[in-house]
Amino acid sequence: MPMPMPIEAAWEKLVRERVDTTADLVTLTKADIESVTGNELRLMTKIDHSAELPKALQRHGYFILPVKNGDYVLVRGNGYHTLEKLPEPPTIFRPQLDFELVSLNIGDSEPQHLNYAYNIGLLERFANTNGLRQTIHGRKRMPSIEFSVGNIGPIHVKAGVQVEVDLGCEGRTDIVLIEAKVGKPEDFIVRQLYYPYRKWRLEIPQKRIRPWFFCSSEVFGKRLYKIWEYQFTNEDQYLSLEFKRGESFLVEPQKKRLTVAELLNKHVASQR
Repeated sequence: MPMPMPIEAAWEKLVRERVDTTADLVTLTKADIESVTGNELRLMTKIDHSAELPKALQRHGYFILPVKNGDYVLVRGNGYHTLEKLPEPPTIFRPQLDFELVSLNIGDSEPQHLNYAYNIGLLERFANTNGLRQTIHGRKRMPSIEFSVGNIGPIHVKAGVQVEVDLGCEGRTDIVLIEAKVGKPEDFIVRQLYYPYRKWRLEIPQKRIRPWFFCSSEVFGKRLYKIWEYQFTNEDQYLSLEFKRGESFLVEPQKKRLTVAELLNKHVASQR
């Protein structure tokens, strides 16, 4: 096996040696990728945003999708979706809590912000449904599916391909699947919503599956959360993703209500 090399150079070599660039759909195995480049599979294939696409793939109009454990396909087309601009100013949201969740003030991770947004009632507020419960976390395995990307396909995904949901919530009639990011990227690879949508649509067909994209940031020391809700108008078509609605929320602490004693003490202090 060759020595590992920079990702850009590795993709140039891989495309040159293993890809028929006249084809709209090209399969690459783990052996293809690692034997040619010397790089680990995960380093070569994690391309979540269009800005991260290696120049060799950009030049030939490809993006990459997993179809089997260790096997990927290069697909000609745009596999990314640009995040829509949300209405301004953001909605002020005050947590529905009777104490502060201080443990969720430590760090700046996607799970932390999702847990906070869930526990203060913000996710339920955006979902416009009562009784939402956390039920899905982390990595699962796909069932077998097939789909097309525009006119390219069918693309067959074998059972067992890994799929990840940052947070999934279940209500009486809905299942919400959330992909989360700290900060706000320009776009995201549609697979992050499409694969979880297809899995849970097959597993639980009696409930509505609602894919969301969630971003967190900080504005003047306050949490700013943005949520986009999407739908797939044709579940067999990767490119059928449509924006439904979105909203920004600026989280402000609940104003403390003073007791009668505290009000009296405050009044006395102001007279001194």
